[in-house]
Amino acid sequence: MTDLERQRVLLVEDEDAFAQALTEYLESHGLQVQRLDDLERLFPVVETAAPRGIILDQLVRGMDSLALVSQLRQRFHGGLMIVAATDEATDRVLALELGADDVVGKSLALREVLARLRAMLRRFDAARVPVPPAQPAWRLDRARKELISGEETGVRLTSLEFELLALMEAQRGHVLSRDELSAALLHRPYSPLDRAVDNLVAQLRRKLESFPQAANAIRSVRGVGYVFVGFGAPPGA
Repeated sequence: MTDLERQRVLLVEDEDAFAQALTEYLESHGLQVQRLDDLERLFPVVETAAPRGIILDQLVRGMDSLALVSQLRQRFHGGLMIVAATDEATDRVLALELGADDVVGKSLALREVLARLRAMLRRFDAARVPVPPAQPAWRLDRARKELISGEETGVRLTSLEFELLALMEAQRGHVLSRDELSAALLHRPYSPLDRAVDNLVAQLRRKLESFPQAANAIRSVRGVGYVFVGFGAPPGA
């Protein structure tokens, strides 16, 4: 059994028969499934359980869970699969536009749900970047909004640059998409024509370039976004 098969999945589903069948099937193939049957506890459970993937029914106790996807994406950085309420293409497209990684229907064969879930988790595992040991000498001074180097030199940052670095440091080693960064920092959806996120990252990188231990801290991930790999990372690590 692989490490992938042992990964924890959160199933948010209020229909007992479907939840039981899917849980038994996924667990019989090595995944760990935690079930939640309401949306009120979604965010606390996500933060405490730290699942690698979430299977979220679109309708839970009469509530449309798609309304929570954007907010969920600011807190959760694993794979998100939506179980669509209907077979309408509009529901599926909306779920994907809001931040879902895959959309399935309840009529789909369980083995296909498993296959797509595994593929989704593999994509997120591949996106995780190995990081060097943390450099405790570098720290963020939140009161002054400065990055303090190992020589106690303050790197002055704008508010947005500081928020960007703080966000990326908190998700060290995890690739953050432009969608996630735009939503968290600029409070608007990302558009391919919008260069604000890329420009902000470029500004921050320029300020770090003069410090050898910080120059390679932020890496680009082609077609996805950016990842903070830590201070002291060698080039290309």
